[in-house]
Amino acid sequence: MHWRPALIIALLAGLAAAPAYAQDPGQKAPVIPRPATVENYDYFDDPGVGSIPRPLGAGEVTTLLQARGFKDVAVLRQRGANFVAEATGQLGERVRLVVNGRTGGIDGARVIVPPRRRK
Repeated sequence: MHWRPALIIALLAGLAAAPAYAQDPGQKAPVIPRPATVENYDYFDDPGVGSIPRPLGAGEVTTLLQARGFKDVAVLRQRGANFVAEATGQLGERVRLVVNGRTGGIDGARVIVPPRRRK
């Protein structure tokens, strides 16, 4: 049972040796760049059409996404005023989108099938 105090001492020594930026809230942690494995596309670049007098329908959401460059658009379901749709993006990736039915903007996007790598 003598290992427990040694473990606590080692843990406290590790915390004391932690970098200073972890203790100073004014200093930011260093940024570690992530390798770019696929090309990035900003789905949120277009905020929508603004104020719409009435909520959009499923057909209007399909037309709106096709006008933004998405292909093979399929509206899966409606959740309140929002629509969940799947489409093929401009880079060939398959994405699931949450479209705001009041503004026409894309509120959420997730890549579900990444684009194929070009040879």
